[in-house]
Amino acid sequence: MQKILNPSVLGISGRQSELIELGMTYGFRGLDIDVQELQRRAQSSGFEQARQFLQSAKLIVSSFLVPCEYAANEAAQKTQLEQLEKMLEVGAALNAKACFTHIEPASNELPFHENFEFHRTKLTQMAELAAKYKMTLGVGCLAAASHRADRAYQFIYQPDQLLMLVKMISASNIGVILDTWNWHVGSGNLDIVRQLRVQDIVGVRLADIPATADLASVTEDQRVIPGEGGGIDNVAVLNYLADIKYEGPVTIEVSPTALRGSSREATVQRISKVFDAQFQEIGRA
Repeated sequence: MQKILNPSVLGISGRQSELIELGMTYGFRGLDIDVQELQRRAQSSGFEQARQFLQSAKLIVSSFLVPCEYAANEAAQKTQLEQLEKMLEVGAALNAKACFTHIEPASNELPFHENFEFHRTKLTQMAELAAKYKMTLGVGCLAAASHRADRAYQFIYQPDQLLMLVKMISASNIGVILDTWNWHVGSGNLDIVRQLRVQDIVGVRLADIPATADLASVTEDQRVIPGEGGGIDNVAVLNYLADIKYEGPVTIEVSPTALRGSSREATVQRISKVFDAQFQEIGRA
C-alpha cells in the first residue's frame, strides 16, 4: 500500500517545494495534489515552472479532486466537461494515476431516480475522459447528515448505494473511494468492505470517529486521527486490503481541527507516525 500525503485535507499549505520536501522527509510515497491551484499557478508563472518541483521529486502524484456538478442544460454540461478535460490534461502531465469525485448526497432539483440517471450518465462521461488520459476515476460518498440538510431530495450517502451506482457504469476505469469515516457514518460495516475486489478500489481514506459520536448529527469536524477516536477499526480494513493484495494509495484525511495548534512540519510528522503505526499492526511497516 502506498503512503500518500494530501496537504489540503490536513489544512496545511505552502510552496510546492516545501510540501514535497516534507513528504519526502517523512517517508511518503506520493502526494494528492490540488489541480485547480496548480492551474492558477500555471496561469501566472507558466506550467513548466508550476510543475518543476513535482517532476524533480521522487514522489508520485497519486490523485486529485474533480467536481461532479449538476448542470441544467447542454451548454453548461459541455462547459463542465471542457473544464474537467483541462484538469485531466494537467494531471496527465504530472503522471497522475487517478482523479476522484464525491457524490452530492442531496439535491434541490432532482428526485432520487432522476438524480441516479443523471449521475450514471455524468460519471460515464467523466470516466471516458479520464480513460483518454490513462487515469482511473474514483467515486466517494458524503455521509454526514449536514450535507443533506435543507435540501428537497435525498440522494446517495451510504456505501451500499454508492456501490450500486458504480456497478451500473460500464467503464472499466471507475471504482470507489473507500473512506472509512464516510462508510462508517453511512452505516457501512466491515461486511460491506469485504464485498470489494481489489479492482473496485481507486483509493483509501482513513479517519476515526469518537466512540460516543451520534451518527445522526456527526459533522466533518469529528474526523479524528486513526486510533484516537475508538469508533472505527481501521486496522481491520487495512488487514482486509492486505488480504486482497491492494497496493494502491492510502491517505489519512482528518479535520484540520484535530491538528489545531501544530506546525506544518509537526502535522506531517504526526500523520506519518500514525501511518507507520497502522501499517505496523498489519505487518506492513
